[in-house]
Order: sequence, then C-alpha cells, then structure tokens
Amino acid sequence: MTLAAARSYNQLNPEAVYAITSVTPKNATEIKTPLGNFSYTHLAFKHFEIGFQRVQTQTAVFLMATPLKALCDLVYLQKRLYEKLAELEADLRLNLDELKVMLRSLSNHEIQNFSKIYHSKYIDNLVHLFLWELL
Repeated sequence: MTLAAARSYNQLNPEAVYAITSVTPKNATEIKTPLGNFSYTHLAFKHFEIGFQRVQTQTAVFLMATPLKALCDLVYLQKRLYEKLAELEADLRLNLDELKVMLRSLSNHEIQNFSKIYHSKYIDNLVHLFLWELL
C-alpha cells in the first residue's frame, strides 16, 4: 500500500507521485529500478487491521490503503501533531473538500477505530481534528 499514491488516487493530493512509498509489516527497504524508486517503511502488523480497499485495473487486482488509512500512516510515521486543519492542509497539501466528502461517508465509529489500532497521540489528535473541526 502506498502512502502518497493512495492519497493521490483518491484525490486528496493534487500532485502526481513519482516515488512510491509503501508501508509493510516486514523490514524496511528501498528498491531503485528504471521504472522508479520504491521505498518500504515498517509498520507493526496491528496497524494493518483496517483501512483497505480492493482496486481492480485491466491488468491487476490489489489492495490499497483507503485515503484515511494512508493519511493516518503518514501522520503516524512523521510523528507530528497538527493543532489546526489548516496546518494539516498546508503541510500535506490535502484537498480538504475531498477529505470532508470521504469522512462523511464513514461513521464516527469507523473514524475512531484508527485511534484504537495505532494507540498514538498523533492519530488521536488527527481523529479529534476530523470529528470536531471537519465534520
């Protein structure tokens, strides 16, 4: 699952993605190929319990992080507390209108589940911003 690509695919990021960064329960590694650079960052297996969508293309079927999962992974790995949504929007170049639409399709319980699997002040803070400032 890729961090920036999942956000871009779901229109939360306006930019194209040239380097692919993924999370994995396996060891972190980097692979450079003629097709591009691929980076794998380690996350504990418990962080893979929720937040995936099945994507089918003409040539493949794969699991990709949901936009919320990709965002949580990124914030968790960066270890950054965001005090305001404007900081989150500017730092990660998010499309807040798309984020609102996506979050409104989820129940508060589904959003709060991310706090439960990460056990992190960074994700608790992010969930708080979503529930109290965005929705």
